[in-house]
Amino acid sequence: MSNKVISTVLALSILFISTTALSSNDCKIFVARLSWDTDEPLLREAFEPYGTVNSTQIILDQATGRSRGFGFVEMSNCNEASTAILHLDQTELDGRSIAVKFANQATPNPRVNDRNRDGGGYRGGGGYQGGGGKPGS
Repeated sequence: MSNKVISTVLALSILFISTTALSSNDCKIFVARLSWDTDEPLLREAFEPYGTVNSTQIILDQATGRSRGFGFVEMSNCNEASTAILHLDQTELDGRSIAVKFANQATPNPRVNDRNRDGGGYRGGGGYQGGGGKPGS
């Protein structure tokens, strides 16, 4: 790709992310694919170069206390959050390539959306469907 195309794509990405951030007052960032060893201070350290970090939270498994591999960062300024997302998405943190996006950017899950279209579930059929008489009668 030419530099002009890359610059245009980058400018459109910044515009899209900024518009998304400014249309919502939520500056919470979702961070996925974290190493199980990543802790909240390291997560904070990764985001601080891009602005003020209000809080970090790594989600833990209740049974084991071990990281579930994702967390959240809340930043005080949505423009700073946009910049952090642009710079940190698909970069390496603690040995893993992380995914970073606004927490309110839901992506559709095809398994949930198509759950009732694939013929599964309790729709009859299956089981023993023979008669109630003696075998061979």
